[in-house]
Amino acid sequence: MIRNLIRKISTNPFWNKLFRNMFSATVGEAGSAVLTVLTTIIMVRVLGDTQYSTFVLAQAYMNIIDGLINFQSWAAVIKFGAERIAKDDYDGLHSIIKLGTIVDLSTAFAGMIIALFIAPQVGHLLGWNESLIICAAWFSMEIVFHFSGTSVGVLRLFNRFNLVAVQKIVVASVKCIVSFVFLINKITDLKSFVIVYVVADIIGHLLLTAMSVYVIRKEENLSLSGIAKAPTKKYSKKFWSFAFWSNLATSIDIPVKQFDVFIMSVISYEMVAVYKVYKQIGNILVELSVPISQSIMPQFSELVAYGKLKECYSVMEKLHKSILYLMVPCTIIITALSPKLLFVLFGELYAKYFYILSIFLFVRSYALSYTAVHQLFTSLGLVREDFYITGTSNIVYVIVAYFLAKEIGLLGIVLALALQVMLSINLKKVKIKKMLPSSDHEQTAQLS
Repeated sequence: MIRNLIRKISTNPFWNKLFRNMFSATVGEAGSAVLTVLTTIIMVRVLGDTQYSTFVLAQAYMNIIDGLINFQSWAAVIKFGAERIAKDDYDGLHSIIKLGTIVDLSTAFAGMIIALFIAPQVGHLLGWNESLIICAAWFSMEIVFHFSGTSVGVLRLFNRFNLVAVQKIVVASVKCIVSFVFLINKITDLKSFVIVYVVADIIGHLLLTAMSVYVIRKEENLSLSGIAKAPTKKYSKKFWSFAFWSNLATSIDIPVKQFDVFIMSVISYEMVAVYKVYKQIGNILVELSVPISQSIMPQFSELVAYGKLKECYSVMEKLHKSILYLMVPCTIIITALSPKLLFVLFGELYAKYFYILSIFLFVRSYALSYTAVHQLFTSLGLVREDFYITGTSNIVYVIVAYFLAKEIGLLGIVLALALQVMLSINLKKVKIKKMLPSSDHEQTAQLS
């Protein structure tokens, strides 16, 4: 059976490309995930719960402003770039890459200025101490270097997932090694940890940019001079519209990704650290699905460019089942080991709520099994609809999370997350099904 599956994958161009890209992405994600968990363990031990909570909140502040202001144009580059490649229009591809670069640079600079300007006001409003405000300002300064969205799009568009993997491991290694040096030398200064993270992130974004330049120069039909001279008027309106709505959809998703720690900080400052550790553990499952998420969008965009929507939906469902079969056993194993490991690695407070970690992991498993639905939605150009669906489900999440957290603490956050996941996924599936052609005579590629 396994031999037949391998033969089928190796002889089918679609699945062969997908699994090759997934393998490269998996190496990067898995490697960086392991190193991140090790770094987290070291930081909790060195900084303690209170200082680590300060670090988490400062970093969350930066991520929120970055997500709201700084457009990440990689999705637009992949969608419109795949269309240009399908039509053998490399002049158009030059224009798409140039537009992405303009979007990245302008919004990254704006994001840094806004983050630095409002950090003291936000801090005073939320009752932050001076240390937290300073750390938030340090993190804010790195936003100007978050101009690598187009670089990521170019690397994925040309199947250079191996380079992205190298970048992830390099950045995670720097953070882990320096944290270990701090542990050995008993350096407990919070600002030093923040500076290390900021510098490592800056190195990571510069490395991605250098890698994309390398790929562009290696491609026969692309050139840096062609990108610099390319006109942008023809594609500007639809590119900016896509980037705008795509960023709104990403921004409205911030409550699930970042606001949860702020909700917990209002209820219990200590629980911020606990929930952050649980999220880091949950990221182990995320890293198992991220390679699929990263690899599938360029191929979805290619299929959509050729009008093969039924194949897209079929692939999405196949990936859902495959990921679920992988996630559930992993979740069961982590749940079984968590009480002892949490106690040994982090302490009694973290082990006390292991059952909440278990529920959280099962919710994450279901959400991640449908990771392809979000990429298909973007490939179909449904960024405005994505904004409305994500906004609706997240408004429900924030309201339910706040009131449930006040009543039942950390468990309330997890139950609200489960509701948000169900709403978002099923509303998107309904929309996609409505777009599928009804004819049984549609020309389709044999993907299964």
